[in-house]
Amino acid sequence: MEELKNNEKYINLIEYLKKLESVAVAFSGGVDSTFLLASAKEALSDNVVAFTVRSPYIPDWEINEAKQIANKLNARHIILETELSDSILHNPENRCYLCKKLIFTRLKIEAKKLTVNYVIEGTNYDDTR
Repeated sequence: MEELKNNEKYINLIEYLKKLESVAVAFSGGVDSTFLLASAKEALSDNVVAFTVRSPYIPDWEINEAKQIANKLNARHIILETELSDSILHNPENRCYLCKKLIFTRLKIEAKKLTVNYVIEGTNYDDTR
């Protein structure tokens, strides 16, 4: 991350995150959410919480990896347990939308309980293709 300190886009990200004052990061432990969590920690210090969702279709190794990364970043980390939604059991065409809607609705509820201002996630332009 040290090499990013002089990168204009990174500086803009840090400044933007500072304006949010507190955030909950939807944290899978993947590259994008790890970068976002590390950036949020730099910008907001302890005003950051990482939420990782555990569900029947997420392997334990991914949850464990997310725990390790959050620990390395010294980030508060909460694992949220969730079940499969009945809306996706029969594999509808819009299952990804339905699943993400369920997850982010839950994340917003949990963030509100902690008086966190925003829920953020690491989807980027390449993810839309």
